[in-house]
Amino acid sequence: MVKILQLNLCQKDYVVPKRRYSGFFQTDLHILLQELGVKTVVMTGLHTHMCVRHTSADAFCLGYDVVVAKEATDSFTEEDYLNGLAYLKTCYGADAYTNEELIAAF
Repeated sequence: MVKILQLNLCQKDYVVPKRRYSGFFQTDLHILLQELGVKTVVMTGLHTHMCVRHTSADAFCLGYDVVVAKEATDSFTEEDYLNGLAYLKTCYGADAYTNEELIAAF
């Protein structure tokens, strides 16, 4: 069973409501990231083989480098999760990192 944790928002946080599988589809996410000068997006969320995959596809097509947070993504099954990660690596060059690795790298 997936444990859902609620994040506490800070004043500096941005909230972009997602309407479909991709966080970019019919949202202002791309505009916001451009205004902030973002070049790399770190993917989190459910489900690696669905929503994370579609958001990664749009990010890649919009020119962002895609990175996956291993401990902040999941799927219905281990097979879906691993297939999702493999797809992201193969199609979008997305490397997956642990939280510790992400903190050290970025």
